[in-house]
This record gives sequence, structure tokens and C-alpha cells, in this order.
Amino acid sequence: MSEYITHTAVFEDCARLAILSPAVCAPFKTVFKKHWEIASLGTLTRSGDKYTVQLLEYCRDRWPTHRPGDFLEEKLAYTLGWRCHNAADRHFKPIYRELEPEHYANEAAHRGDPDERDVSDVRIYHDVIVYTEVYDRGRRAGSPVSPYLVQDNLSGHPAATAVAVTPIETAMGAVIQRTLLNLQSFTTKETGSDAWVKRFETRLQDYYVDIHRYARAVDDPQSELLRRFILANNFYDRRDPIIRLARALQADATHSDLDLETALAQAEKQSQYAQTLRQGYFYLEASSKFFERKIDEEELRHRLDLGTAHYKPLGGTAQ
Repeated sequence: MSEYITHTAVFEDCARLAILSPAVCAPFKTVFKKHWEIASLGTLTRSGDKYTVQLLEYCRDRWPTHRPGDFLEEKLAYTLGWRCHNAADRHFKPIYRELEPEHYANEAAHRGDPDERDVSDVRIYHDVIVYTEVYDRGRRAGSPVSPYLVQDNLSGHPAATAVAVTPIETAMGAVIQRTLLNLQSFTTKETGSDAWVKRFETRLQDYYVDIHRYARAVDDPQSELLRRFILANNFYDRRDPIIRLARALQADATHSDLDLETALAQAEKQSQYAQTLRQGYFYLEASSKFFERKIDEEELRHRLDLGTAHYKPLGGTAQ
């Protein structure tokens, strides 16, 4: 779940800004409106530097002749969500290393990526603030996250009084594991047990998120970590025009006093979340210009920051 909340919120806010913008093409707005959930899944996908340009080109070239059943709209929606993931990564990854260098100091011990072995506190606190500010801890209408998302058990759920919580948690965990496993094609294609197990081991990803840490950060946040990771870093400021506009669009509220272009210009020097929305929006705008053949692939890659470092590990090379 690490950064799941922040990635999702960045996508949703950027998509609403894109729908509002006259600089973003109609096909993008269409797929956002029709396939919002698919685009949301795209924003949780990694390695966008490798494939999204090719997918944009694929969708662009086939768009004039697309028809129901070819899933081209869904592919485009997924790809656009993927772009927003990169915007969040490129902005926040350097910040994680700047704010919590002790977590990233010994990257060799974590197979080159400490985030995969143990989630840093700064990432958790960013997620928790977004969970509160953007989604009102899951209580806001239309929220894609549940009020029970970061509970460390089911005891707070209304149904908890009618069931034995611990056995239900164990049983549901097994059901979810089996359901996810059945989505993998090798489970039916591999006939030999050794080959099946080998394929399983190569595809298995460690679940490294400690939900108890998230729960503690929500229910009993440490004041020093809030100061260090949120306040001193100006992570989220609800007064920023681009954030105010995003929240108004989220609530379908009037926003006549908020101009998108002005908000984008001011966001460059405002809170970290505001800067990320600006970056994600411009990624979508550049992708739109490529889709309309107003810029070529070289210019698109430049505007998407492809081929540039997300961050420089301490004492290492760019990744």
C-alpha cells in the first residue's frame, strides 16, 4: 500500500484538472469520464518510463478506427493513469531521501531499493496526510479509499459485533491470496509442479507494508515526525489555489474564483503536493499534444522527463 493513497489522489486531482482544461484533447477527457477506475489502476503501476510512450503511440494511431470491444479506450485510460504515477514518483522520491536519509543510507543491504524491504516513515506520513486532507479518512463522498483502510484489524467495522473477527481475518486473507493467484495465467498453463513453483517464486512480490504503522500514524501520530516530514517540508497546504481548485472539482462545487492557468503558475513555488499536481497535469497536457500530433516523440520524452534520474542514491548513481 506504500504511497497507494498519494498516487491515487495525485491521479484523481490531475485527471479532474485535465478534464477542465481546454489544452487537453477530447479523447483524454472521454476516457477519464468513461473509464475512471481503469485509469486509477494504471496509476498504481510501476515502470512507466519503459512503456507509456509506446502505448500512447499505439492508442493514437488506432484511435480514428477504434470501436467497442477493442478495449482501446480502456488501454488509453490505463496509460494516462500510469503517467500520473510517474509524476508523483519523480517529485517525491528525491524528497524521501532528503527528509529521511538514515532510511536510505545503506541501500546495498536492501537489494538496491530500501522501499521494497521496509517503508520509510516519510512515505507513511505523506499517505496519512493525503488520506485525511483529500479523502477525509475515507468519509468523503466518492472516496476510492475506505474509512477502514488503515485499521490494523476489523474490530472497528460495523459487522465486527456479529462475527469472530480473528478467524474471519484469517479466512478472508486466504481467499484474497487464492483469488489473486488465480489471476496469473501460469497457474493453469504450467503442468509440472517444479515449473509451477519456480514460476510462482519468480513472480512473488514481498508484502512489505506494515499496516500497524499506518494505523498508528493515523490514530496517534508522532509530533516530531509531523513537524519533520509535513510542516517543515510544506507537504500540503489547503490554501494553495491548485489544491483549492482540485478540492472544488472533487466536490462538484463552484470555482469561479479559481483560474486553472493562474493556479498552475503559482503552484511551482507552493506546497509539495501542489507542485506534484502541476507536474502531473503538464505530463497529461504533453501527452495530449503528442496524441494530437502537435509534438513528436522526442519532444514528448523531454516533457515527460523520460531518461532522467528519479533520484540519486546516497553515494551511488542515478536510478
